[in-house]
Amino acid sequence: MKKVKISAKIQVAKNMPPLKHSYPGRAYNVVQSEVVRWLIKQPDILQWLFESMKDKALIAYDPSKGTWQGVDYAD
Repeated sequence: MKKVKISAKIQVAKNMPPLKHSYPGRAYNVVQSEVVRWLIKQPDILQWLFESMKDKALIAYDPSKGTWQGVDYAD
């Protein structure tokens, strides 16, 4: 079986405290997830997410404007 390499930037998730991802009796809402809110407060995870989107060519930098945008964005 192939071993999956995990970026050092997301290793911080190993230190996440006990948190809820959904609540019994309520419709699931990712915005209300304690897990997701904790993860997006971690600078290394945010940097990893940005780099992943850039490396997979989902976002691109426009040096003439100094901005990033989705590669399929149409204005």
